[in-house]
Amino acid sequence: MNHLFRLLLKNYNSYGLYAAGCMLGLCMLWIAPSNVSAQDEDAQAAAPADEYPTKVVIFPFRQAVISAEVDTAVKEYKFKEGECFKEGDVIALLDDRVYQQKYEKAKSAQLEAEASMQFALKNFKRNEEMYQKGIQGMQDLEKSELERDIAASKLHFSVANMKMADLDLRACRLVAPFPGRLIKKLVQEDEFVRASQQVINIIDDYQLLAVMHLPSSEINKVEIGKNMRIWIDETRTEHEGTIYVISGEIDPGSRTFEIKVLLDNRDRKLAAGMSGKLMKRYDKNSEKK
Repeated sequence: MNHLFRLLLKNYNSYGLYAAGCMLGLCMLWIAPSNVSAQDEDAQAAAPADEYPTKVVIFPFRQAVISAEVDTAVKEYKFKEGECFKEGDVIALLDDRVYQQKYEKAKSAQLEAEASMQFALKNFKRNEEMYQKGIQGMQDLEKSELERDIAASKLHFSVANMKMADLDLRACRLVAPFPGRLIKKLVQEDEFVRASQQVINIIDDYQLLAVMHLPSSEINKVEIGKNMRIWIDETRTEHEGTIYVISGEIDPGSRTFEIKVLLDNRDRKLAAGMSGKLMKRYDKNSEKK
């Protein structure tokens, strides 16, 4: 620093006030960064130890895209986008007229196969009794036995067709696999869909997952079931949850690991996509002690 001031006096004598002012400005620029860094370090040291400005993003507990299993048209939606449903509710109906007829056809074929099987069994039993009495020969007995086996095979075939027809008919009703909310209709009513084509997007938001990344130094301080408090920016409210998932690896680039905190959302005050931060981490059981 003394060297810089001596250089400043020398420039003043040689070039005048202008040169000296330029040198003074350079000195101030050199000194300023060190002061700013010191201020930042003091502010970080003054931050409360129980607050963690970790970014948190809210995700649904479960989500699914329901696809059509048969080729047909979308007949009717039972829920609007954004509406809630329960597990087992019918969300959408597909046109089932063709599959209803296929079901009736398979049912008739099964009834016919069952009747043929009953006749073949009675005929075989009758021929067996006559053979034992010596009234009928071995060839007639073997023929009736063959007819019995063919009838049994046709019955199994018809039963399989009946099950397939029943599955196709049931597939015309898109049923909710879990309670939740309809997010988006990917196909409009009266539009034709192919098997495996996506129809609706649903989520389970009765529970939510608050996803965040913590420094790797915290990995031995967290455990499944431990309580945490989350601040949500959109609602400006705090919510308590429990750690549900802890990632099994640390990201080498950011030196952080992911955790997911399970939040109860039965009152539907929160929504997937909201964000906030981790406010406080504590365990009620340890506090009671």
